[in-house]
Amino acid sequence: MPELNEILNSSLDRVVTVTLRNGREYKGTLKSFDEYNNIVITDAEECAGEKKYRLLVIKGGNINSIISQ
Repeated sequence: MPELNEILNSSLDRVVTVTLRNGREYKGTLKSFDEYNNIVITDAEECAGEKKYRLLVIKGGNINSIISQ
């Protein structure tokens, strides 16, 4: 099974859908991540709402899943 870092590396500059532990979902382009699995996505939008973000930083501990498009 591939490690999370390998999966995130292969998803860089691709559109991802990130589901948080609180159930919120965001879709945007994965730009970077660190050793704590904190991620940065650009051109992000909230899937259940109308909010859009140019740059969104998400703490790794809040992430439930990441799906690459």
